[in-house]
Amino acid sequence: MYKILVVDDNKIERKGIVAQINKLNFPCETAEAQNGRKALSYLEKNKVDILLTDIRMPFMNGLELITRAKTLYPEIRSVIFSAYSDFSYAQQAISCKADCYLLKPIDLPEFSKALSSIIEELNHTKQFHSEETAIIENMINFDSLARSVHPSQSAGDIPKLIDGIFDSIENKKIDGLSSSVDNLLIKMQEYNVASMLYVKQIVIEIIKKLCIYLSDTDKSNITEHIKRIAVCGSLNEIRDFTKGLIDNIYEKISSADEDVKSNNFIIDFAVDYVKRKYMNDISLESIAKELDISSGYFSRTFKKEVGQGFVRYLTLYRIERAKEKLTKTNMKIKDISNSVGIMDISYFGFIFKKYTGFTPDEYRKKHR
Repeated sequence: MYKILVVDDNKIERKGIVAQINKLNFPCETAEAQNGRKALSYLEKNKVDILLTDIRMPFMNGLELITRAKTLYPEIRSVIFSAYSDFSYAQQAISCKADCYLLKPIDLPEFSKALSSIIEELNHTKQFHSEETAIIENMINFDSLARSVHPSQSAGDIPKLIDGIFDSIENKKIDGLSSSVDNLLIKMQEYNVASMLYVKQIVIEIIKKLCIYLSDTDKSNITEHIKRIAVCGSLNEIRDFTKGLIDNIYEKISSADEDVKSNNFIIDFAVDYVKRKYMNDISLESIAKELDISSGYFSRTFKKEVGQGFVRYLTLYRIERAKEKLTKTNMKIKDISNSVGIMDISYFGFIFKKYTGFTPDEYRKKHR
């Protein structure tokens, strides 16, 4: 059973989200908070697996709440809800590592898909931890070579070497890590003071920390790595296996880093392109052509990184620019429509009301 905290200062909307969660029959129990400050107070006393929060709230907005929640529970998953008028917050939601950004009014199938994906990942993580615990318990019970859990006081600089390796991984300085780990294992062998069990536990912690930087698919192999380390019968066998594994992990991490850099370039280019040319005829296909990639790959990458499809992103950006012109200029609505790249005035009126709840004329009168 997972704990979900729903945070929204609008009681009706908050209760509506809770009702939807109950309707979907997820293995979850829900709690509620009416603003960010009360939510943080609840989090300080209760472990939460999934945080669902509105952006605009009194005392503390949703973005700050997610950031502070992650300091309490680094593995907490988060979903941000936002009205269309809060579009400017979308990219900030990405920077605070929200798992999903959903627009209000909430679309039930979209909400169900997002929550299902998060719960599936939580189930995977839970299964992994259970398997890992069982393996280590078995290793403790049956490793006849274990003499003590920790190295003796004559272990020299072994503790410093271990701390140095962990620090390097946490700071993502993994060049030369394979040599550092091999050097550690050689030192352990030279001193002959550490039990085989302790050596295996250290190597498992190193592998687990490294795998944090891999994709979900690669993480599923961690249990197999632990099983393999558990059955090693000598330090030399552990050294050979660990060196090969770390070298392989390093290659995957390097490859993943290149993919991230590539994706960042694609998103930065697309966002900048929209800012500069939103008034022109822009399409998903035209930007993909500029980037020299397929439109399908661009569409998938944009939605994955930004949390919403490119067409919706472009439309909302145009609506934001139109709102500015409605409130700050005396331009005719038809001219405003043309100036933001929507040439059909009827469609502009339809899409503007869909995203704001007002016709362009109503919005101008209300906000001037």
